[in-house]
Amino acid sequence: MKILIYGAGVLGSLCAARLQSAGQEVWLLARGQRLEDLRQHGLVLENMVTDERSEMKVNVLETLGPDDSYDLIMVVVGKHQVPGVLTSLAANRCTPNILFVGNNVAGPDEYIRALTQERVLLGFLTAGGTTDGPVVRYAEGDESRKSTFTIGEVDGTITPRLEEIAEVLKSIGYNLVLCPNIDAWLKTHAALVAPLAGALTLAGGDNFSLARDRKNVRLAAKGIRESLHILQSKNIPLIPSAAKLYIRLPEFLLVFLMQWLLARKEVGYAFAHADKAKPEMALLIHELLTLGRGTNVSTPALARMRAGMGSTASQ
Repeated sequence: MKILIYGAGVLGSLCAARLQSAGQEVWLLARGQRLEDLRQHGLVLENMVTDERSEMKVNVLETLGPDDSYDLIMVVVGKHQVPGVLTSLAANRCTPNILFVGNNVAGPDEYIRALTQERVLLGFLTAGGTTDGPVVRYAEGDESRKSTFTIGEVDGTITPRLEEIAEVLKSIGYNLVLCPNIDAWLKTHAALVAPLAGALTLAGGDNFSLARDRKNVRLAAKGIRESLHILQSKNIPLIPSAAKLYIRLPEFLLVFLMQWLLARKEVGYAFAHADKAKPEMALLIHELLTLGRGTNVSTPALARMRAGMGSTASQ
């Protein structure tokens, strides 16, 4: 399969390296210094958990042309960056499958308007890391802690193309999940991570410092509950259903568990990119608040986080 990875950050670089190693024809779109680093050094990956390092050459390009043909384009950029790439994606009519890999609260309507529903797929890869010059530092443990790739069609059907793409993605070693309601899954995921990112910003950006900051962990817990209540008020199912525990647990117990989790080393790896992700998380909080308009859900915690982070969203 000929695949273009649109975005050469941590996740885009990981996907490009794994897909190329699995025998796929891969192209990686990058710009600025990242493009120069890739041309000069190739893909340089370093596992923060095992210290394993790998280097490989990869096909790179700076722009997507209208007549460029791929079997699949994987858009791996922050949600706040997606509007800037939709124009070039819409101009390209030669690629039938475009998989948006990343957070999304607002839903797929913007993508569908630009590209038509027949071309759009949604997904999310649970991996994290950061870039250090030309080196992509990522966090990945043993077989029991493999990253998960969740993908789905906009309308929830399990189509032949979804199964074909799933087989390709499965070959790169991640757990692969076909989700029958990927929109609800993405909304639930954002409801859990965006308030946590907001509290992390207010606590100075370090997960270990946040773990000791009971006040801001409690704010994160309240923000998560507000977000989940917004989804429930809009009749959006919580997927996975385990997310309901954030509502059912007594607040003191939820705060205790969150402090324990935040103090774990592997969580620190996941938050390694927190500063760069701040504009995206601010946008997600804005989208959650927008979704909550017209409901009876009170959102003081989310509002405080948006004020503390600033918002990159159009008001």
